[in-house]
Amino acid sequence: MLIFKFNDAATDNEDARYDGAKPPSPSPLNFYSWSADKVKLAADVRPFAAGKVIPLGITSSYAQEFIMKADNLSLSSGEQLYLHDKYLQSYTLLQQGTEYKFSITKDPASQGDARFELSLNPSDALTQGGGLNVQMAPNPASDNVTISYSASAKLPTSVRVMDMEGVTILTQDLGIQQSGSTEISLEKFASGVYLVEFTSGSDKVVHRLVKE
Repeated sequence: MLIFKFNDAATDNEDARYDGAKPPSPSPLNFYSWSADKVKLAADVRPFAAGKVIPLGITSSYAQEFIMKADNLSLSSGEQLYLHDKYLQSYTLLQQGTEYKFSITKDPASQGDARFELSLNPSDALTQGGGLNVQMAPNPASDNVTISYSASAKLPTSVRVMDMEGVTILTQDLGIQQSGSTEISLEKFASGVYLVEFTSGSDKVVHRLVKE
């Protein structure tokens, strides 16, 4: 469990009055945040400020799928908290009960101190992939999934589907597009979780797709 609270009386550094340092642990799974003065925290209290980024660290000796769940989440009006998965280049708005499924694989970049961070009221340009907006429906899906997209300009556009190990299952070159939709048949896909990577120019958005 990793605990966050926002309090203007605290600072971004480790505060003995508010924070709780993460003790050394032999556990196969460790999850923590980093204070501004480079201390691993299990309980992190700091002021809320738009644009602030809180680095997170996660390590596991097991290569498998995990779930992060936002529990007891309460923010003041106008405050938003996003989980930024830098490995998949995606932002997820955290609301009460939000679950984020991800995998730690044999790829060293899938864990450690460079994969996740919390973003406080990030700009729309960041959360929408620099002006790229991508929607998938239905999800979960059984037969077909439709991907609708809009970008800031006409750019080379493509879609790639990967399994949770990062192996490419399908690729589609959509040409030079600004907006539109494409349908992907899931008939030959085994049931499970896939990653759908949509690219427009240098912008990229990754969504999780569940095949039933």
